Amino acid sequence: MSRVLDHCEANGRRHIRFRELAADVLGSGWVFYLVVTVQTAINAGITIGSILLAADCLQIMYSDLAPNGPLKLYHFIVVVAVVLSVLSQLPSFHSLRYINLGSLLLSFGYTILVSAACIRAGALSNAPAKDYSLSSSNSEKTFNAFLSISILASVFGNGILPEIQATLAPPAAGKMMKALVLCYAVVFFAFYLPAITGYWAFGNQVQSNVLQSLMPDKGPSLAPTWLLGLVVVLVLLQLLAIALVYSQVAYEIMEKGSADVARGRFSRRNLLPRVALRTACSALASPAKQGSAKLPPPQPTTSRTTTEADAEQERTDYNEVAAALESIYKLSPAVVEEKDGDADEGDKSKKAKRKRKGRVGQRNRSATVTVRSRRRRLGQRLDLGKRVEMRRREEEAGAGAGAGKREDEEREFEEMLLREHAVSTDMGSLDWKRMKIPPVLTSSQSARLFRIMQPMKAILEVKENLQNELQRDPTDAELAEAMNMPVLQMRRRLEVGRAARNKLIKHNLRLVLYTINKYYPDMANDERFDDICQAGANGLITAIDRFEPKRGFRISTYALFWIRHSIVRAMTLSNFTRFPFAMESERQEIHRAREELSFELGRAPADEEIMKRVGLSPARYRDVLRMTKPTYSLHARNRVTQEELINEVTDADAIGVDTSKHNTLLRLAIDDLLDSLKPKESVVIRQRFGLDGRGKRTLSEIAGNLNISREMVRKYELKALMKLKHPTRVEYLRRYM
Repeated sequence: MSRVLDHCEANGRRHIRFRELAADVLGSGWVFYLVVTVQTAINAGITIGSILLAADCLQIMYSDLAPNGPLKLYHFIVVVAVVLSVLSQLPSFHSLRYINLGSLLLSFGYTILVSAACIRAGALSNAPAKDYSLSSSNSEKTFNAFLSISILASVFGNGILPEIQATLAPPAAGKMMKALVLCYAVVFFAFYLPAITGYWAFGNQVQSNVLQSLMPDKGPSLAPTWLLGLVVVLVLLQLLAIALVYSQVAYEIMEKGSADVARGRFSRRNLLPRVALRTACSALASPAKQGSAKLPPPQPTTSRTTTEADAEQERTDYNEVAAALESIYKLSPAVVEEKDGDADEGDKSKKAKRKRKGRVGQRNRSATVTVRSRRRRLGQRLDLGKRVEMRRREEEAGAGAGAGKREDEEREFEEMLLREHAVSTDMGSLDWKRMKIPPVLTSSQSARLFRIMQPMKAILEVKENLQNELQRDPTDAELAEAMNMPVLQMRRRLEVGRAARNKLIKHNLRLVLYTINKYYPDMANDERFDDICQAGANGLITAIDRFEPKRGFRISTYALFWIRHSIVRAMTLSNFTRFPFAMESERQEIHRAREELSFELGRAPADEEIMKRVGLSPARYRDVLRMTKPTYSLHARNRVTQEELINEVTDADAIGVDTSKHNTLLRLAIDDLLDSLKPKESVVIRQRFGLDGRGKRTLSEIAGNLNISREMVRKYELKALMKLKHPTRVEYLRRYM
């Protein structure tokens, strides 16, 4: 990734976010649907894991200080989530230098303290028995080894490399490699040293959270309380820092869409959404279920001595315990009494009779037990003909219901088309640079609209044939008779088809802008941009009218040709001097070849290289360039001096031209330019180039005349020459040359 970042920066594309790098490499579509989604899911998972682990550490410390305390795990989850919500309101940070340094110190402190506590616990006389045997198989051991590596890669292999590399001077690949080696050395030290010491101290009974092994539920703690408290504080600080860093991505995405850059950062317009969104994000990341976690209050406990407990145990009647267990686990449930006091007495007597009969029958059947199958008796299987007939009826019934549902959906869709797209778009009144174009349709949506257009195209084709036969426009009745359908149905199909056509045109206008930006970039800022866009829209309409979906092509591929054709045709017809269509195409190929060669060679290409790339002869190449030169009006104004071009046109061969007067004007113009410089700069230029009539002088002579050093003379000369190359001064002097 570091080398890719270096390569992009060398080509003028510097990225300081992982999303920007992914958009450059994969494309914007993949970034939204894959990279942003996966990155957000990973960040949310790490934030939730940090909250859970912090709450778990707090509960372990609390259970050691107050074994019978009322607080549960979800209480600590709420506490950590509230603290994280408060810290999330801090301003967004973009420099990770000090955060990484603090994280490094916290990791070293945690590793050293926990490892020392494990070594001390393993060396105690009352240390727990150690069993170093592993009951898992070889495959499980291998899987667990790779699992630890994956944990390292997922937790520590984060996507903040672009942010870190953006703070380094290029080339940064070598520096980043050294930093990553140091980073993973620290990671292995902080990850495996507590694991090894914990396994040495507790054997295979060590917990994944080693603090649980150091503070067991039964017995005293195996480490000093102050040391364990310091470890918990270090863990909390580390986890809060991790949660804040990984939440920055979600905060940035949310605030990018909700913030108003025109307002201040701490204005009410930006502060209230910021507080609400960050608090909601922290609340969603909290896995505590406050609403459903309603535990019963703790029962009051009374302390009793061992003697009292033993006496109570001796007074226990084991017969009562056995009877209670039998009533719980017996197979035949007891008779449930009626809870309704208003039950009918006749029903009670009937139930009592049935119970007595059941008991008598059970005693009579105790000698001979008959086992009966409880399997449901299946009906007689139908023959093949009846089964086929039944299946056909079911399919017809389902097809009828499905057809009716599809007809209702088609009718609703047509009504929607008529409501929203019955009126066609006026292409001449569109502001192509500011208008909001609807999104591109999917292939299924385009296919559906083209299918709706087919009846309209058939009706228009029949109408054209009737018009040729009758030599007039046919009436609706004549057209409906030719189509063999009612007049209202024909009008309905025409209206729905035109609405579908209007929607296709409106949603594919992006193809026009895409074609202009790709094939005619010099026209993007030209004054004829709107005319070119309108010509491209005409080509798009032609493509939609002539498109045949059954051929299997996409509308974008087919419309691209017609849009380019219409644009080139409009460019050839709108010029002051019309030239052939093929020559305009060759001019565009020459322009494209010049840009490609400039990018590949890193310099302006020669004419021979362009001719070789395009495949034109020298004579044809010169003809194309000569014929396709732009035409300017003599009354057009210069972009720099704002003077008309006709004032700059001079006839050097005209009769009566005074050459001496022209030279005098040129000399005066040069004096004006030199007077616009600083005094010392003007003197240096006049003496250096002999403009004062005394010949050219060296740097040493000028330095002696002005009583300054040679380097100061050189500096004044360079500054003066740079000022004289300004476009305004050049245009002023060009009028006299």
